[in-house]
Formats: sequence, C-alpha cells, structure tokens
Amino acid sequence: KLRAAFSGHIKFNGSKIKVDWRNNTGFVEKNRMYFLTMGKNATASCGVAIAHYKAPFRMVLLKARDMEKKAKSFNGKDAFAICLMKHSGEERVAVSHWISHWRYGEIDILEKMIELRKHFSRKNSSWISDRFIYTLRDEFKRIKDKEGKFGLTEGILNSEIKRVIKRSVNAKNEKEKRELLRKVFEKIGLIEIFWSIPGENIDNFLNLLEITSFTSPED
Repeated sequence: KLRAAFSGHIKFNGSKIKVDWRNNTGFVEKNRMYFLTMGKNATASCGVAIAHYKAPFRMVLLKARDMEKKAKSFNGKDAFAICLMKHSGEERVAVSHWISHWRYGEIDILEKMIELRKHFSRKNSSWISDRFIYTLRDEFKRIKDKEGKFGLTEGILNSEIKRVIKRSVNAKNEKEKRELLRKVFEKIGLIEIFWSIPGENIDNFLNLLEITSFTSPED
C-alpha cells in the first residue's frame, strides 16, 4: 500500500486504502478532495528485515538497510527485498519487483503472497504444510547451478512443484483438497509466480514462500 500510494495507485474505500494499479492519473480522491501524488512513473524500492524480538536492534537496522540497497540495485529498481533473520542465525532473502512483468502478464507478487499466507494457517479446515518448501529445497539443491537455475525443462519443474504441493495439503475430504489446490494453482497462480520471480531462481522463490509461511496467521 505504501509503494502504491507513492505513485498514486490507490483508492479510498471509506477510510481504508485499496491498491489500484489502474489509477494512472496521479491524483487520489479522498473525502471529495483530490490529492496530487508523484505520479504513475514514480518508482520506489523497499528493504525489510524480520527478526526475533531479542535480536540486537542495530543488527536488524543494518540488515534492513542492506535489503534496501539490494532492492535499489535490482534490475530496473522498483523492487523489494526481504530478509527473514531466524533465531538460529540462518537467513532467508527474497527479492522481486512489486509487479512482475513476464510472459504470463503482470503479477502483483505481494498481493499473491498475502493471499497464499492464509492457506498455511492450521486454523483453516484445509491447509498446506510448509514442509513442501523444505522438500523442494532438498530435491533441487543437487541439480541447480550457482545461480539457482536448472537444465530441466519447464514441464518437469512444473510437474514436480505441483506433485510436492499436492502431497502437502491437509483437508477433511477430497472436495476441500481440490478446492484448495484450485485456489493455489489457478487463483493465486503459484507456478506463474515461480516463472515470474527474477531469473527463475528456485532459491529466491522458495525463500519468498518460507517468508510467506513464517508470517501466516498463528495456529
């Protein structure tokens, strides 16, 4: 919402802000008044660090600034970079443009991740175990190159990602399972997101999914 407001790609629904990438006027209407923004050609990059509450604040702040630099140095800028700083000391870093332009069209990456995170919660009658992320990470680490890419065909990668996710769905019955899978693959478009993530990098993709799972509603 902050990124969209910067360029005027928002609208107000009462007091609530809604992202609206179709608003290219540079003006935002609120309470019958029009406010001038930076305009549709303005871009912004953002760095985020997610850390344990006991982590030294200076270290977290430095990591957030490092992520900001990573986003700003990304191809074409207008990107975000997120670092999940685990209490164990491990880090998961994901970087992407806000809107990914690929052969599948425009994809609002964060909007899709916000939708996906709901399905990791065990509060739902049907949910996805985040174990599939670790399964894919373990499977692909043996065959990826230094840039996180593969020599495998698109069809093989798509089939394997779908197979592992299908095995990770927990549902009361087959109908609920099919409906959840439909949301993940058709509404959210998880496979399209993978190919839209810069460089088709499996590590970047899996890190984004792990961060999404980590921020999902608690059980």
